[in-house]
Amino acid sequence: DVSGIAVRMTQGGTLSGRVVGAGGVPVEGAVVETHDKEWSDDPFWQSLGAAAPGNASESTTRTDQDGNFRLESLTPAQYQVVIRHRDFAQETVKDLVVTEGQDLRIQDVNLPRGAVISGMVLGPSGRPMAGAIVKLYPTVAGTRQHTVQTNKAGEYMVKNVREGTYKVHATRPRVGTDNPFQENIDMKNTQRVLTVQNDQTLSGQDFKLSDR
Repeated sequence: DVSGIAVRMTQGGTLSGRVVGAGGVPVEGAVVETHDKEWSDDPFWQSLGAAAPGNASESTTRTDQDGNFRLESLTPAQYQVVIRHRDFAQETVKDLVVTEGQDLRIQDVNLPRGAVISGMVLGPSGRPMAGAIVKLYPTVAGTRQHTVQTNKAGEYMVKNVREGTYKVHATRPRVGTDNPFQENIDMKNTQRVLTVQNDQTLSGQDFKLSDR
């Protein structure tokens, strides 16, 4: 038997701020998340879930009509804050130190509109391919990945792409009888590098799949 264990609860710290768009207009309904300073927006970290390393509290809130947010009872640690909204590119604020009993208010976070990338995926026959998968992988860690599927006309569109450089490729829909290496073949044959700027529209980014 073990007795005499005392658990000391603390108030923790607070993070607050405001999210705005172009011209300083408040952004309502943006999702604000806290993560450990080492966290990265990729499948590996997402797979860790609650087992992710670090002492930082995983907390989420949304901005109000004035773009304000407030996250309370955070474990003292070094943080980064990730802000998402369906109409804007994702933004991250790093190197935030939360201390016990203190309110850390960060500068206004300006969400960019990002870029729009669109095009078509053609199958080996030269016809538009529905259900093909187009992926964008950032070349810089910490930037969001994007995955979309083509519609019935073989067309795709990726919105709110943060400015930067990406590796882009297309793969055909998966079928149980396919060559197990077909996805890797498609990736190798279609991969290209794109550099995008905020508010830019890149159309005509087509892909042609091959059986070779």
